[in-house]
Amino acid sequence: MKKSPWLVAVERAVRAIPKGQTASYARVALMAGKPGAARAVVQALHRLEGIPWWRVLKSDRTLAPAVAVEQSRRLTREGVKLVRSVKGGRIRLAQRMVSMACGSSSRISALTSSRSTRGRARPLQAAP
Repeated sequence: MKKSPWLVAVERAVRAIPKGQTASYARVALMAGKPGAARAVVQALHRLEGIPWWRVLKSDRTLAPAVAVEQSRRLTREGVKLVRSVKGGRIRLAQRMVSMACGSSSRISALTSSRSTRGRARPLQAAP
C-alpha cells in the first residue's frame, strides 16, 4: 500500500515522540502540518502499522477508552506514570505532556506554542 503524504507526515510525527514521552492528537496534527486535524490523526493511526501509537493521547491527557488497557501497559513499560481518575474511572497521565518541536520545520515551531486551546494551537506573541 502506497502511503499518502498525510499518512507519511503523521508517521514521521509519531516516530518523533521520544520513548517515555507523549503528545496529544492535536499536537501530532500540528507536527504533521495540519493544525486542528486531531480526528484525522486518529484515523491515520488506525491505518498505520509499526509505529508507537500508544504515545498519542487525548488533549485532556486521558487514554482512548477502546485501547486504554494496552496503551497503559505500553506507556508504563516506557516509564510513563499513569493514574486512574476517580471521576469516571478514566486513566490519565500523572504529569503534563511534553512540549515538542513541530517536526523539523522551524517555521511551524516559530508560529505555534506547545499549549493548545480546544485542540487548536495558539500563535506565539511576537517578541518585543
